[in-house]
Amino acid sequence: MKVLEVKHLSFGYKPNKPVLNNVCFSIGYGETVCILGPNGCGKTTFLSQIVFPSPSSKKAVYLRDEPYENISLKERARLISFVPQTIQAYHLTVFQTILLGRTPHMASTFLRPTKNDVEIAEELLQRFNLSDMRDVKLVSLSGGERQRVFIAQSLAKEAKLFIFDEPMSALDPKYQNEFLLLIKQLNESGVAVIFTTHNPNHFFSLKGIRLGVINEDKSYSELNVSDSKDIRRIEQIFKNSVRIRFSSDNKSYFAEFTTDRKDDSNDR
Repeated sequence: MKVLEVKHLSFGYKPNKPVLNNVCFSIGYGETVCILGPNGCGKTTFLSQIVFPSPSSKKAVYLRDEPYENISLKERARLISFVPQTIQAYHLTVFQTILLGRTPHMASTFLRPTKNDVEIAEELLQRFNLSDMRDVKLVSLSGGERQRVFIAQSLAKEAKLFIFDEPMSALDPKYQNEFLLLIKQLNESGVAVIFTTHNPNHFFSLKGIRLGVINEDKSYSELNVSDSKDIRRIEQIFKNSVRIRFSSDNKSYFAEFTTDRKDDSNDR
């Protein structure tokens, strides 16, 4: 069963200026899709129309083979966990913020959390090395620390589909690697993951996942990195500010970043 399916979704903020055009997409349990592209290509809009579809988009989104509108708000909150690119620094402590992730599992948002809810939040504090910041307010944290808190909050939901918009943008290399490991662990537990990035190395670091892009005509397609033409397409997407190389030692591709944008298609 597909946890999410999108059928012929089109959306634009202004008439006759589509940001998404006839997008078809699906993801099953235990799968990961990395959506790659530069800033402004439509990645964030794509995710927002999955999680919070506009009235015109709702009929194109299906959750567990059911139309979006047939799924209650509480069911959707339990099914999908979303971490946006822009993180609001609320006047809550780190622990309170993580505990909020348990809200969909509470009988009422006005009831006290159960012992199990508190234990899950405490476990996530330790897992993300946030125990020393337990009672610190989010407004006092750095961008990277807040990002870790909101990723921890998303896990508290125990959802079936995790959607992360540029989740590693504020993380240092150590925590980027930990996040990539987290994706593997989620897949192994049967959870689906969608994440966006503008760094091809995040995709190349994970084996067996799918790579999606928003095309110039605002449609969606997936690339096959075993095809040299699709490798070249990655470079074209970034207007040749990224060069994809192959490491014979590691038997894998990697991306180099450069300010030289001349075409070097013959330089392999």
